[in-house]
Amino acid sequence: MDPNTNRTLIGGGEGFAIYTAEAHGKHLLILDESTCIGLLSDEDAEGLSGEKILEFASEMERSEHLKKLRYRPISP
Repeated sequence: MDPNTNRTLIGGGEGFAIYTAEAHGKHLLILDESTCIGLLSDEDAEGLSGEKILEFASEMERSEHLKKLRYRPISP
């Protein structure tokens, strides 16, 4: 699954960004903390991706999960 092809930035906070995407019938929420990993030494950052991809069966399920997160939305 490659969520990079159609991701949309929806918001973020200090050191992270939140994207949505769709792939193979799944509604994805991508939490990108790679900015924080960039602050680590190469040794400490080894093996860390900085992205967490959450899969949801529906857009509504994804939206409900988003309500639980603290972030600053980006205005369209």
